[in-house]
Amino acid sequence: MKIHFIIPGELEQLTGGYIYDRKIITGLSERGYRVVLHNPGNDFPFPGRESLDQYHKILKAIEPGETVIIDSLALGPAEEIISLFSAQNPMVALMHLPLFMNPSFNEKEKKFFKFQETRALSKMRVIIAVSRHTKQMIQKCGINPSLIQVINPQAESLKRKENYPVAPRNLLCVANYTRNKGHSMLIEALVDLKNPDWIMRCYGDQTMERDYFAKMRQMVNSYGLENRILLNGPWPHEALPEVYRSSDLFILPSEYESYPMVLAEALVYGIPVVAAKAGGIPEVVPEGAGILFKPRSIDSLRAAINEVIGNNGLYKNLCHKAAGYYKSTYCWDHNIDRFEQILKSII
Repeated sequence: MKIHFIIPGELEQLTGGYIYDRKIITGLSERGYRVVLHNPGNDFPFPGRESLDQYHKILKAIEPGETVIIDSLALGPAEEIISLFSAQNPMVALMHLPLFMNPSFNEKEKKFFKFQETRALSKMRVIIAVSRHTKQMIQKCGINPSLIQVINPQAESLKRKENYPVAPRNLLCVANYTRNKGHSMLIEALVDLKNPDWIMRCYGDQTMERDYFAKMRQMVNSYGLENRILLNGPWPHEALPEVYRSSDLFILPSEYESYPMVLAEALVYGIPVVAAKAGGIPEVVPEGAGILFKPRSIDSLRAAINEVIGNNGLYKNLCHKAAGYYKSTYCWDHNIDRFEQILKSII
């Protein structure tokens, strides 16, 4: 069976959405599917004329009846083009973060994307959402919930953290340096930590918003914390296991996530977490394995970190719960099974 994926940008990018897409593509290919990857352009979700023309050429060249899977980044912005071909090809929307829920966009942009995405989603044979929260947001657009299937990303670990300190010292954040990830808030929260013995290691792409990253570097230097807050570049995804295992506490300051794979990864390695109570984050973090703070609140984030660092009994309990998180997860093969069943159901 031939399957077409429409995914804008370079597939090797180290974001949760692209990692998810790579896993699905690899899994289907290993099961004998002929997977064809199409990149309509690198300027989505605000494509120019050249990218939209390329998008049209891609869909026009696909044989009628062949299945097309469209990444959420390429759905709403190309609604009119999708409408031209949705009757001749079964289409599947792969929804990571709906654009109308992206905190990086202003209200005018969100309103536009909600209109476009709702129209595009109504043309889909099936919609695959990466979280229950994402499904709920799509349902609120008037989409029939029976069309929406949830397939969560999975975090797999071969070796988990074995030894925990009395109190966490090695703090970790894995997130690209973009405004919605909240690094500026994290830096502010760390300035007045009561416990003096800590080091914060951050890993992420420094080039996505260069001006923002420069601001973060300047903030760290202005507080004299350049030896305490380390703003590292991205590590290859396969090299991250040791980074996770060597940390004591994972902190994700993002104001919103549809399904944060990095939290699931931290937990599957047995690392307790601190994250915002927003979006799909609460469905990732089981009760007792982390502390959830008020979104966009520096005071709430600082209080959560201080609580974990300053309360040895609490930290011990969090570690115990996180250490067993792996028992509740599935392997990626389980997700590929689900994906394959969905594909067969629409042929």
